[in-house]
Amino acid sequence: MGTAVTERVVTVSFFASMLLAIWGAVYPVPYGLCVGALMVMPLLALAVIGLSGGRLAILFWVILFLMPAGAYRAYHDVQIFSKGKTVLYAAAVGLVMAGLFAAAEKRVRSWILVAVLFPVLTFTYGVSAVLESDMLLDRSVPRRFVTKVMDRHINWGTRHKTFSVTLAPWGGRTEKVSDLVTGSLYHSLRAGSAACVQEGPGALAIPWYRIEACGE
Repeated sequence: MGTAVTERVVTVSFFASMLLAIWGAVYPVPYGLCVGALMVMPLLALAVIGLSGGRLAILFWVILFLMPAGAYRAYHDVQIFSKGKTVLYAAAVGLVMAGLFAAAEKRVRSWILVAVLFPVLTFTYGVSAVLESDMLLDRSVPRRFVTKVMDRHINWGTRHKTFSVTLAPWGGRTEKVSDLVTGSLYHSLRAGSAACVQEGPGALAIPWYRIEACGE
């Protein structure tokens, strides 16, 4: 692969990953296509690194860039009732990703920063991939409930803020539920108003639910 071609591949990859991350963060519509791309692009970057014999190892930074973007979507869009199976599946996906990268880029042991970050990021990617796959590949008809918004909060951190809502029990449940949501969903809900919840058994047998504004 010539220098000019290599530079072109790197430039296009970084530009595409930047646009994809912005798409996922700002307006992920159509949702399945956007999230699917966020999950697949790191795998494509990993494949290119391997096929290039490590010459395009710089594409590792595309993976670093997109994994948090996918995690942001899963973290805010998909909720689950039990974390045990998710952690197990995510660890398996993370180990496979880490192994593939180590095989593709044999100098990984000399990359101190990569050696520290990659295990964390691959597990994060595993959680994202498991949660999104469980929901998006679920072919059952989701159950839909209407419940009440009991409270909502803005949680101020040192560098950013997060949004959360507390919902009254629904569907025979006995305890209220508090979850993080996106800023747009937070602003569309009001304390005392109605919120809608979709529930499904999950394609990976991990029951999931998703909080939505009832007009969606």
